[in-house]
Order: sequence, then structure tokens, then C-alpha cells
Amino acid sequence: MDYKRGRFYTRCSFEKALKEQGYSMKGVNIAAKMGSTEAVIAAVEANMGISVISSLAVEKAIQNRNVKAFQLKDFNVSRTFYVSCLRDNINLPPVSSFLSFIKKC
Repeated sequence: MDYKRGRFYTRCSFEKALKEQGYSMKGVNIAAKMGSTEAVIAAVEANMGISVISSLAVEKAIQNRNVKAFQLKDFNVSRTFYVSCLRDNINLPPVSSFLSFIKKC
């Protein structure tokens, strides 16, 4: 979540993908907005509802058998990822090497 702007990136990505496939969230009751991925998982574990979340984020809860995850068939969601580092470290060899590698991907 982008706390400064109140944006929920997983939700935005999910809703965009739904729209692209001809579906809408209209009529869906969003009961709560959580401030972190961990809070979303905790709410699901506490039987407070269901959620859409990335598989990597929910992996531990799945391994502990606290929640059940279902893969959405033929439903692909893309997201933007950012790389960040301290401004003073950008020219350090490991950082610049990693940035060069990432830019080639």
C-alpha cells in the first residue's frame, strides 16, 4: 500500500485485470481495507472473510495450513515493481551491478 496516497496496489491490479476480462467489482461489498499484507492474512485467518492476495505473500499461512489458496484459472495480473536503495549507495559495485542486471531483464 502507498500510505501517502492511500492506494492499494494489489486491489488496483486485481480490479484492472477484472475489467480487462469484462468483469466489474460493482456490487461487491468491500468490508475492510487493511494497512498491510500481514493484516489481510491475519483477517482471513481470523475467519473475517476472504481476500485476493499474491501467492508469495500468503505462502507461510498456506504452509502452516491456516488458509486455503486457490489459483484463479486463466487470470493473470501484472504489477509494477520498484528497486530502491540509499542514494549514497547507488555507485557501490554490488548495487550498480544489480541495477545493471535488472535493467536487462
